[in-house]
Amino acid sequence: MTEIFIVLGLFVACAWAIVRAVLMLARADAPADIPTAHADPISTYVEENYGSHFVDDPFSVNHHPRRR
Repeated sequence: MTEIFIVLGLFVACAWAIVRAVLMLARADAPADIPTAHADPISTYVEENYGSHFVDDPFSVNHHPRRR
């Protein structure tokens, strides 16, 4: 019974490697005019909706409310 699981595991790993290689080749052949997605969806959302520059809050950035 163990041999069946070993053979099945090797078959699945081999199939996964082949599919992964085919998808990598297909992605390499894709046209370059398609914009790539950012890895961080939160920073993409913030940049698209609020811009990439943020105004620092003078009260809370590097300051403590009791320090003058």
